[in-house]
Amino acid sequence: MLTVARGPLLAAASETALKIRETSAIFAEAFSAADLRHGPIAAITTEVPVLAFSAPGPAASDVAELCAVLRDRGATVSTISPEPGSDLPLPPAVPEALQPVVAAVRGQQIALSAALARHLDPDAPTGLTKVTLTH
Repeated sequence: MLTVARGPLLAAASETALKIRETSAIFAEAFSAADLRHGPIAAITTEVPVLAFSAPGPAASDVAELCAVLRDRGATVSTISPEPGSDLPLPPAVPEALQPVVAAVRGQQIALSAALARHLDPDAPTGLTKVTLTH
């Protein structure tokens, strides 16, 4: 699974990929929409689902363009955005500075759903502990 975004929403895409890996035992990786075009896009096939985070602003058209390219490659792309037509809508009246927070919560909801669908306990991921001892 791949999560993709530009600008401040890249933090939400990264958090979502991490939570999906931790709670669902699904390999997930986050990329900037710009970085994905520089080689990693070659690994995107029909078997790789994509979550694209977008919000109104300068990066929106770039993410939309990338989504079109990924769909042309056969990928299933779901969008997380306050824009009309989003697959996983975000509240539209959130200030730009808070959009990554709202998007990260939506990502955590997706990770929870994925874990439960796989009959996994998202509060007790296999092989992880809440505390990491350092020496």
